[in-house]
Amino acid sequence: MGDVPLEIDAKYRDNHCDDGKTRLMLMVGDVTMNIDIRWIRARRSKNIEVHARRRAGFALDRFAERIRNVSLRFEDVNGPRGGVDKRCTVEAVGQFAPAVASANAENYFVAANRALKTLERMVVRAVDRQHD
Repeated sequence: MGDVPLEIDAKYRDNHCDDGKTRLMLMVGDVTMNIDIRWIRARRSKNIEVHARRRAGFALDRFAERIRNVSLRFEDVNGPRGGVDKRCTVEAVGQFAPAVASANAENYFVAANRALKTLERMVVRAVDRQHD
Protein backbone atom coordinates (compact mmCIF):
# COMPACT_ATOMS: atom_id res chain seq x y z
CA MET A 1 0.00 0.00 0.00
CA GLY A 2 1.73 3.19 -1.19
CA ASP A 3 1.43 6.64 0.21
CA VAL A 4 -1.29 8.80 -1.30
CA PRO A 5 -0.52 12.41 -2.23
CA LEU A 6 -0.25 14.66 0.81
CA GLU A 7 -3.03 17.22 1.20
CA ILE A 8 -1.84 20.20 3.23
CA ASP A 9 -4.45 22.33 4.99
CA ALA A 10 -3.90 26.06 4.74
CA LYS A 11 -3.46 26.30 8.50
CA TYR A 12 -0.57 23.81 8.63
CA ARG A 13 3.07 24.11 7.66
CA ASP A 14 4.98 20.86 7.26
CA ASN A 15 8.78 20.58 7.52
CA HIS A 16 10.50 17.19 7.42
CA CYS A 17 13.89 17.49 9.06
CA ASP A 18 17.07 15.52 8.49
CA ASP A 19 17.06 14.35 12.12
CA GLY A 20 14.10 12.03 11.41
CA LYS A 21 11.61 14.37 13.02
CA THR A 22 8.72 16.12 11.30
CA ARG A 23 7.98 19.61 12.59
CA LEU A 24 4.52 21.00 11.99
CA MET A 25 2.95 24.29 12.96
CA LEU A 26 -0.77 24.43 13.61
CA MET A 27 -1.94 28.01 13.24
CA VAL A 28 -5.16 28.91 15.04
CA GLY A 29 -5.86 32.57 14.44
CA ASP A 30 -2.69 34.40 15.48
CA VAL A 31 -1.49 31.54 17.68
CA THR A 32 0.98 28.88 16.53
CA MET A 33 1.17 25.46 18.17
CA ASN A 34 4.25 23.40 17.26
CA ILE A 35 3.75 19.70 16.59
CA ASP A 36 6.79 17.39 16.42
CA ILE A 37 6.50 13.81 15.15
CA ARG A 38 9.24 11.20 15.66
CA TRP A 39 9.52 7.62 14.47
CA ILE A 40 11.37 5.03 16.55
CA ARG A 41 12.13 1.61 15.05
CA ALA A 42 9.36 2.29 12.52
CA ARG A 43 9.12 3.43 8.92
CA ARG A 44 7.89 7.01 8.49
CA SER A 45 4.45 7.30 6.90
CA LYS A 46 3.12 10.60 5.57
CA ASN A 47 -0.42 9.19 5.74
CA ILE A 48 -0.12 8.57 9.46
CA GLU A 49 1.52 11.96 9.99
CA VAL A 50 -1.35 13.71 8.17
CA HIS A 51 -3.87 11.72 10.21
CA ALA A 52 -2.08 12.47 13.50
CA ARG A 53 -1.75 16.15 12.65
CA ARG A 54 -5.47 16.44 11.92
CA ARG A 55 -6.45 14.49 15.02
CA ALA A 56 -4.15 16.69 17.14
CA GLY A 57 -5.81 19.74 15.62
CA PHE A 58 -9.30 18.42 16.36
CA ALA A 59 -8.35 17.47 19.92
CA LEU A 60 -6.25 20.48 20.90
CA ASP A 61 -6.87 23.51 18.68
CA ARG A 62 -9.25 25.10 21.21
CA PHE A 63 -6.34 25.11 23.66
CA ALA A 64 -3.79 26.50 21.17
CA GLU A 65 -3.28 29.66 23.26
CA ARG A 66 -2.29 27.49 26.24
CA ILE A 67 -0.15 24.87 24.44
CA ARG A 68 3.33 25.64 23.10
CA ASN A 69 4.41 22.23 21.86
CA VAL A 70 2.90 18.85 21.13
CA SER A 71 5.19 15.87 20.54
CA LEU A 72 4.03 12.61 19.01
CA ARG A 73 6.27 9.55 19.02
CA PHE A 74 5.43 6.48 16.98
CA GLU A 75 7.21 3.27 17.91
CA ASP A 76 7.10 -0.34 16.76
CA VAL A 77 7.58 -2.07 20.11
CA ASN A 78 8.01 -5.69 18.90
CA GLY A 79 9.57 -5.01 15.53
CA PRO A 80 8.71 -7.53 12.81
CA ARG A 81 7.04 -9.99 15.21
CA GLY A 82 3.70 -8.19 14.83
CA GLY A 83 0.79 -8.10 17.24
CA VAL A 84 -0.54 -5.20 19.27
CA ASP A 85 2.82 -3.47 19.17
CA LYS A 86 2.27 -0.07 17.55
CA ARG A 87 2.63 2.62 20.20
CA CYS A 88 1.84 6.31 20.03
CA THR A 89 3.02 8.53 22.86
CA VAL A 90 1.92 12.14 22.83
CA GLU A 91 2.99 15.00 25.11
CA ALA A 92 1.62 18.53 25.41
CA VAL A 93 3.65 21.31 27.04
CA GLY A 94 2.12 24.66 27.80
CA GLN A 95 0.66 26.78 30.58
CA PHE A 96 0.14 23.67 32.73
CA ALA A 97 2.22 20.70 33.85
CA PRO A 98 3.32 18.58 30.88
CA ALA A 99 0.63 16.05 29.97
CA VAL A 100 1.66 12.68 28.52
CA ALA A 101 -0.57 9.93 27.12
CA SER A 102 0.30 6.68 25.41
CA ALA A 103 -1.65 3.96 23.62
CA ASN A 104 -0.85 0.63 21.99
CA ALA A 105 -2.82 -0.83 19.08
CA GLU A 106 -2.45 -3.06 16.03
CA ASN A 107 -1.88 0.03 13.85
CA TYR A 108 -0.64 3.58 14.27
CA PHE A 109 -3.93 5.21 13.27
CA VAL A 110 -5.80 3.63 16.19
CA ALA A 111 -2.89 4.19 18.59
CA ALA A 112 -2.79 7.91 17.67
CA ASN A 113 -6.57 8.28 18.06
CA ARG A 114 -6.52 6.70 21.52
CA ALA A 115 -3.48 8.61 22.77
CA LEU A 116 -4.78 11.96 21.51
CA LYS A 117 -8.24 11.35 23.00
CA THR A 118 -6.64 10.62 26.37
CA LEU A 119 -4.39 13.68 26.07
CA GLU A 120 -7.40 15.86 25.22
CA ARG A 121 -9.13 14.76 28.45
CA MET A 122 -5.94 15.45 30.42
CA VAL A 123 -5.60 18.96 28.97
CA VAL A 124 -9.29 19.71 29.67
CA ARG A 125 -8.77 18.70 33.31
CA ALA A 126 -5.57 20.76 33.58
CA VAL A 127 -7.25 23.85 32.13
CA ASP A 128 -10.30 23.36 34.40
CA ARG A 129 -8.01 23.16 37.44
CA GLN A 130 -6.42 26.47 36.45
CA HIS A 131 -9.85 28.11 36.43
CA ASP A 132 -10.77 26.82 39.90
